Amino acid sequence: MAATTEPTVDNTATQTAAAKKKTKKVVADNSKYQGVEKVMPIALKSSHAKGRHAVAARDLVAGTLVAVEKAAAGIVRNQSFINLCHRCFGPVATKTQSRTKLDAAGKEVAGQKETVTVPSHSCGTCKMAAYCSEACAKQHEPEHTVQCAALAKCNPIATAHSVQLETLRAVLALIGRRAVQGGKPELVGQDVGGEPEFAGQAVEAKATPFGCVLDLNSNRHYLKRSAIKQQQAALKEVLELVPEAARVSLSEAVELACIFTTNQHQIAVGGSQMLGLYPFSALYFAHSCNPNCVYVGEVGGAMYVRTIADVSADTELTVTYADLFQPREQRRRDLLLSRHFWCKCRRCSQALSQSVDRLMDGIQCTACHRGVMIFEETKEVQDINELMTDISA
Repeated sequence: MAATTEPTVDNTATQTAAAKKKTKKVVADNSKYQGVEKVMPIALKSSHAKGRHAVAARDLVAGTLVAVEKAAAGIVRNQSFINLCHRCFGPVATKTQSRTKLDAAGKEVAGQKETVTVPSHSCGTCKMAAYCSEACAKQHEPEHTVQCAALAKCNPIATAHSVQLETLRAVLALIGRRAVQGGKPELVGQDVGGEPEFAGQAVEAKATPFGCVLDLNSNRHYLKRSAIKQQQAALKEVLELVPEAARVSLSEAVELACIFTTNQHQIAVGGSQMLGLYPFSALYFAHSCNPNCVYVGEVGGAMYVRTIADVSADTELTVTYADLFQPREQRRRDLLLSRHFWCKCRRCSQALSQSVDRLMDGIQCTACHRGVMIFEETKEVQDINELMTDISA
């Protein structure tokens, strides 16, 4: 393997994670999600070795749709803030208007004007929610009311505590969704689960219930203590601005933040970007650096999972969370830092001399252009392999 970038691992966090992983694994119950088998050509499985996973129920040709899911909660990415509706994730009409110019600190500059682009429909109170129509704004009102005051202050809070603004917005989106589950804000703190309703196309799909979010791993134990403290400080201020009836504990808020950052999917919708939490897909479509499926965004922020190769019956269905054209070491590092797992897929486990990765990690003679020279793994990489294998066992 090319001696390029070595995985950056917090030793304390990984040792703690290893200790926690010693608990006996339990085979998960798939009954909550079994309904998908009635509308999609897949079967849900669960085992000690693989955990939850989905397999092809029959032979599938490339391009077969195997899942449709609407996010349990989602946010429009900062760079696409005024381009997508914050409720339905459809396109937003914009307009230009003149206002007093603002300096780098956000303060008005006397006597100077500037022209800015703003959404045609937005929340006039927090100015942090854009909509495609008045109808969408009205339908989102019960959920947005829970978030509004906190959203207005999120930017300075995120800056003050060195926390990602999108993380705070995501937690508020989850709290808002939890509060209005079933139209009853008093459901907060109770079981707001329910079984998801599966459909064969986006127009028929309903958002996955909030209760399914809690089935996801937070991987909180992998985070550095300093990062947790920063999140706690920021979320404490945010929660003080959430209506008491919808407020969750600080510990629950941190857990939601960890769940979102570990399991989120970035979806492209008409050239704009959103981040969504899709519990079913995150639970059952495992990562592989040689996937047989791909997830894509559809109208309304729905996520479609399709096969990208012919798949035989009973074969596990996988997607990828990594850039497949990166060297092995870089892919594993990125997955460890973003998803908190050490990839042990067939491509990553195969000897480098026999893997397609040799073509990315090796070097070639510039004179004869014959063969590829690869490097043995460094001692540091071998140590990381052993440590992460122990943690994932």
